[in-house]
Amino acid sequence: MLLNLFNTARRFNMEVQPQLVLLQKTLLYVEGLGRQLYPKLDLWTTAKPFLESWMRDQVGIPAVIRALKEKAPFWAEKLPELPELFYDSLQQHKRLQQSVDKLTHQMQGQRVRQGQSRYLFGVGATLLVSGTILLLGKVEIFPAWLMAAGIVSWVIGWKRTT
Repeated sequence: MLLNLFNTARRFNMEVQPQLVLLQKTLLYVEGLGRQLYPKLDLWTTAKPFLESWMRDQVGIPAVIRALKEKAPFWAEKLPELPELFYDSLQQHKRLQQSVDKLTHQMQGQRVRQGQSRYLFGVGATLLVSGTILLLGKVEIFPAWLMAAGIVSWVIGWKRTT
């Protein structure tokens, strides 16, 4: 049973508790010593009644009832606080949801502004490059206007990012 547990843990890259490793090691030593003393010993058959009894004591219905009896005073003390805690939890959830909605709306607005800024930067770059190319060919007023429009587009785009 423990070997299957270790194989499963290894398969899913899970960490095995050191107590389980020590338990397996102890069981192997006990079984080895038992077989040296009595070769026909089947440790699991011998230990099964004790393990079943222990499991019943630890996990069975009597254990659950015993745990409930032990915890009943604590829960009786906390029971009157539960409705208020529940209400506070709902209020906190509502406030958090409103905050998330507000942040989502702000982020969407910021994305739109960033998109507009990128567009304006692109238009500005295109106008500057076009104006520069036209200005290199001939000295006219039109290329200067293109370059001025490109610079204005860049400035507007830059202001939208801040």
